[in-house]
Amino acid sequence: MTGGLVIDSTTEGLMFGNGDTGFYEPSSDAIYIKVGGTEKWVIQANQINGLTAGSATILNVTSTSTTPTLVPSVGDYNTGIGAAGLDQLSLIAGGVEGIRVLDASVEIFHNTSVDGDLDVSGNFRTGGIDDNITIDASGQLRLHGEATAWDDLRFPATYEGTGVNNKPDFDFTNLGLLFPENNETEIVYHIAQFSHSRKSGSNLSPHIHYIQEEATPATFVMEYKWYDNGDTVPGSWTTLETSTGIYEYTSGSMLQLLEFPTIDGSSLTEISSSMDIKVYRKTGDGVSGDVLYKEMDIHFEIDGFGSDTLYTKK
Repeated sequence: MTGGLVIDSTTEGLMFGNGDTGFYEPSSDAIYIKVGGTEKWVIQANQINGLTAGSATILNVTSTSTTPTLVPSVGDYNTGIGAAGLDQLSLIAGGVEGIRVLDASVEIFHNTSVDGDLDVSGNFRTGGIDDNITIDASGQLRLHGEATAWDDLRFPATYEGTGVNNKPDFDFTNLGLLFPENNETEIVYHIAQFSHSRKSGSNLSPHIHYIQEEATPATFVMEYKWYDNGDTVPGSWTTLETSTGIYEYTSGSMLQLLEFPTIDGSSLTEISSSMDIKVYRKTGDGVSGDVLYKEMDIHFEIDGFGSDTLYTKK
């Protein structure tokens, strides 16, 4: 036979067995498949459709992350399963990729609601590759990159840190310590133990809260020793001075914040560390009379809720 086999029938075509199952071409470029006397599928140039209401379609198009080739409902051709690339499946709704399945992970691109428990056997991560929150298999929460937060280690102005001479004087009317002009012998003493939540190797941002009453801000001096648990206590003190206040002074009595330079913490990597602190007012700061000192704070970066065990942090 030199030519093709042509069966000229728009109702029966090529049937098998008892004659109710086979395929035929009722119209140009469309092959219908009949099973048990009922039309089930139609094959056309660019798709294969099921003929049952709401049945599936296979599209003969290039599959992408927004173009499906497997469509679960006839006619809804922008909703189904596509492929963002090799070894990747894209779950698409309305032409938008919602879930991507890769060989070793699953990515979700939209808000997700879970009605019930969400059980995760491995690590859970939300956010980007570098900036994220993770919960590991043991249940420990960690903050990474821009997801970290800041906490505050506070030292209110009270008698407890004023030394044997109870100086500076405490102002029982306005509540705070009164640092006199040109007297560096009146010192406040603090001892800090940092939380297990502090991010290992992160920096510190100390500052002073005081009441500013004239255009020129007072200047405070901080001397400190900072050392890890298990480290040798430094033999000398490191000295810092406050800079100009972060708030613009206008008039009256204003609560001002004076920043010290950032303290490098890259070498402090243990689960906790101690800091010994002395604070006093600098001689010749250009402000006359007493200034009212309210509090010293140290902002520090945290990357979780405490440590993994009593004495270790991953």
